[in-house]
Amino acid sequence: MTLTVIMTILGIILCIIVLIGVYLMIKRIIRYNSELKNGKTKRQTELEKMKIDDLN
Repeated sequence: MTLTVIMTILGIILCIIVLIGVYLMIKRIIRYNSELKNGKTKRQTELEKMKIDDLN
């Protein structure tokens, strides 16, 4: 009986961890897609900042 309870609790904890991971992954994908739609990735904005700094 106690083994089943422990396994059930571990299963629930594992499900929660997986759900949090999927949520964070979806959030990151949405952010990346919005950057692509704007036509700029993080690297391009960093390069533009470096060019502006070089001009100054």
